[in-house]
Amino acid sequence: MTTTREPFPASPWDRILAGIGAAAAIVFVALALVTALPPVLAQAGARVSDGVTPEPVGAASIVVPEGWVVLGGPDGLTVRTPDGGLEVHVTSPSASLQDELTTAFGVVPDVTIGPVRSETLSTGLRVSHADVGDDSIVAVVETDAASVLFDVRVTEGHELADYRAAFGELLAGVQP
Repeated sequence: MTTTREPFPASPWDRILAGIGAAAAIVFVALALVTALPPVLAQAGARVSDGVTPEPVGAASIVVPEGWVVLGGPDGLTVRTPDGGLEVHVTSPSASLQDELTTAFGVVPDVTIGPVRSETLSTGLRVSHADVGDDSIVAVVETDAASVLFDVRVTEGHELADYRAAFGELLAGVQP
């Protein structure tokens, strides 16, 4: 005996349910892309430093410690420690050291700014820096070619004190 089957969908309700299911699947995929795509695109062009190759920053250059993530180019870099706990924006300002420190501090309202300290790095270059609140540092290194401005921030859940040595390692990479 031969049986005949009705083709799918057999009734109008089957078509409606199939359409709703397909629409739900499309919405789910679209939401997943909207959620996942921006962070992926933000990392496009990211590279891991080898600890040897200098990265240009304006007229200066810096050797980023090995394993740190580097984004950007000669106009400015964003570098992060391998664990992502410290993020540093590195630029080469056109103004003087004092002007840059004043500008940097002026854009941080209602925050306690620590005293500005100056030190000599192992490379012989001078760095001036100050803590800004509990989670940031602003520093400027003067080289023969230019000055290099560092805007340092720890990410949520991390303490600035835990990353001072790592930041010192980054400062030591500024080339005279």
